[in-house]
Amino acid sequence: MALIAAVVLTACTNETQAAGPTSSSSSSSATATTTTTKSVAEMLPRHVEEAAIPRHGMIDRGFPEPTEQEYRSWWMLKPCLVVVPAEEARTASLQRKWIDDRLDLRHSVMAFEKYTGAEFIDQLKAATADCTTWEYDNGQRYDVVPAVTPRQPDGLDAFHGFCVDTIEETGPARRCVAFLAHRNVVSSLYVIQRTAPLEASLDKLHELLPRAVEHLTT
Repeated sequence: MALIAAVVLTACTNETQAAGPTSSSSSSSATATTTTTKSVAEMLPRHVEEAAIPRHGMIDRGFPEPTEQEYRSWWMLKPCLVVVPAEEARTASLQRKWIDDRLDLRHSVMAFEKYTGAEFIDQLKAATADCTTWEYDNGQRYDVVPAVTPRQPDGLDAFHGFCVDTIEETGPARRCVAFLAHRNVVSSLYVIQRTAPLEASLDKLHELLPRAVEHLTT
């Protein structure tokens, strides 16, 4: 009987010792796998920076860096100066300009926390469907030219483009604008030609669109 009791006691002791480290290992494992995830809003400034043509992105056009750069610039050229609901939810933005006597290029990027870029463009199209002309407070008039329209590049969630004729104090200023959407970011490319026909602005826009698409979608 003494021998049987000793065997049972030894077995219980070994079982208790074997179970001890298992609890400790599980606790250590749970502690090691704790991670921190950034919110969508915290990630948007980085998405905007990545979607913009880089500061050095126009070196081949003779620009070592932008002529101007501004963060949190919400301005984009939109027909009839419309403001759509998605703009109230914009969170981060960046505008860069490359301007000399050969080229006037403005590139704006903005990101949304609660809308997609495609939703912004859908709202913009609906709000400007009947817009053919508008004026600024200084009396400068813009006339949409339906016969001259930008082509949509591949790889986008949505696209909208238009061209306008206007007269500035220095003479004609012909503009072509494209809005590109990918996920929750909108990229707007805007070309002005002052000494060439409107078709020249369109050609220049088509020439530069691929680099805007590349940075927006990769």
